Amino acid sequence: MIDLADFGVIVDQILRNLLILLTSLASLALLAGAVIIANAVALAMLERRREIGIMKSVGYASRSVLSQVLFENALLGGVGGLSAIALVALATTLLGRITFKTSLDVAALLSIGIILASALLASAVSGLVAWVPTRVRPLEVLRYE
Repeated sequence: MIDLADFGVIVDQILRNLLILLTSLASLALLAGAVIIANAVALAMLERRREIGIMKSVGYASRSVLSQVLFENALLGGVGGLSAIALVALATTLLGRITFKTSLDVAALLSIGIILASALLASAVSGLVAWVPTRVRPLEVLRYE
């Protein structure tokens, strides 16, 4: 025999466990997304070694080449984060209205944080990968291409 109070506690515990499971899955998806972003940026920067060597050979300073690379990748990361948040907000709004008949909102502060984090991640990875090609002499970079 289970009374109504005990049943409420059981349902509450099940819902808390489901929430923990969903949070864990979302965290793993976020980690996988960060790894994918870092991998894509690193591969793109490795393919641009020749371009960096050409820019240095025509007179660009290492600092200006590196700053251009950082700006480009931060912009790309920010646009990618913005488009991802826009799609998530659209999907959760439609899911909330159509399926659950309620309002599911995406927090503005969380959205801004994700956009900034994706821009910062792309910029940091590109800076790490582009640091060596911007510091070597142009002839050494172009010799192996």
